[in-house]
Amino acid sequence: MMLFRLFAALQATGGVLSLFGLLACQQSPVARPPLAAQRQADSRYLAEQLARRHPALYAHSTPAQWQRAVQQLVAQAPTYGEAQWRLGAQQLVAQLRDGHTRVARPANLRTYPVRFRWFPDGIYATLTYGAAARPAGGLRLVRLGEQPVDTVLRRLGHLVSADNEVARRTGAVRLLSQAAALAFVQAAGPDSAIYEFATAPGQAVRLVLASRADSAWLAQPAARPLAAGVAEPLYRRHLEEPFWYAALPARRAVYVQYNSCREMGRFLRFSWQLRRALLRDSAARLVLDLRFNEGGNSRQFAPLRWWLAHSALNRRGRLFVLIGRDTFSSGLRAACELKQQTQALLVGEATGGCPTQHCTEVKEFQLPYSGLRIQVASRQANYLPQLGRAPTLLPDLPVPLTMAAYRQGQDPVLEAALSYPVAKP
Repeated sequence: MMLFRLFAALQATGGVLSLFGLLACQQSPVARPPLAAQRQADSRYLAEQLARRHPALYAHSTPAQWQRAVQQLVAQAPTYGEAQWRLGAQQLVAQLRDGHTRVARPANLRTYPVRFRWFPDGIYATLTYGAAARPAGGLRLVRLGEQPVDTVLRRLGHLVSADNEVARRTGAVRLLSQAAALAFVQAAGPDSAIYEFATAPGQAVRLVLASRADSAWLAQPAARPLAAGVAEPLYRRHLEEPFWYAALPARRAVYVQYNSCREMGRFLRFSWQLRRALLRDSAARLVLDLRFNEGGNSRQFAPLRWWLAHSALNRRGRLFVLIGRDTFSSGLRAACELKQQTQALLVGEATGGCPTQHCTEVKEFQLPYSGLRIQVASRQANYLPQLGRAPTLLPDLPVPLTMAAYRQGQDPVLEAALSYPVAKP
């Protein structure tokens, strides 16, 4: 009856045609604007959402500089192909200098069959797939095409969302394998790249490599440049595990690798087992490896941190935390809390995460036309106020990993912790 009265009222006012027209519009397909207009609309939407959501939009630039960058993307977007458009958006987001705010990585990107790592004396190929890239294993990269590798890294750095220069360089080195990124900075063609490696003083080898979907390379056996007869070092043996430990009875120590702050229930059980092992074996020192911990749920570490702070291991020379370029987010927070609340010594390299202006609590939104997923931090935290505005957490015992040690399967960072004099009770 009520529906009939509504219909009669609409008919009396002429509104019934409007109602049927509205229903018809909702059922008919909406015409999409031209691709150029879609890209420009997405560019503006990206900038608007970042301005609304990010807690420190102008921490590293002025409003005028940010607006110029936005206008540049809007102007260039119609000229971009799909991959270029994604990287253009990525370049804008990277200007915030926040490792948590970034364009989500698409699945199955086209990459080259070689992966790199930076060492104190250069960029080396540390992983190769297939016969074409095998000669590069263990060699220092000096050039892409006609461009010196440092020039290429500087350009790639503008695409990396990072808290500091440690993380920016790490991210740029990873992009040396991505076909679209190298093409975007004009260091390679769309489907092939020329890598030049130093083989000896004054000698080099040039490899022309073709790109394929990333899953195609991952399906093939990978080769690392380890010396003959050398086994993988302890720290590389279970990187796929979120956390694990091993007793080192000859050193009266327990080594714990904490790679991911996820699976809280499982981590609580793991922490209980670890505490029992430490007490049972009367370990003289604990080495907690956070070098590969890029985050997750910060709360799950709290019970273990509290126990360590109140245990007999909380003495100088008995508790060590290994940190490095990939220590980030909740992994960084764990290192900061141990530094602040215990007598732990930090060993290794400077962290890729910023302890004093750390943006966290990631949310996500999508661009309306391209569907690009954007991850954005929603809160800023300061884990160690006493460090002022320090961009990175520095180790108490700086220990670099050299290419020579990498080839021999050595871990100088762990060895430095195990060799440090144990404090007397």
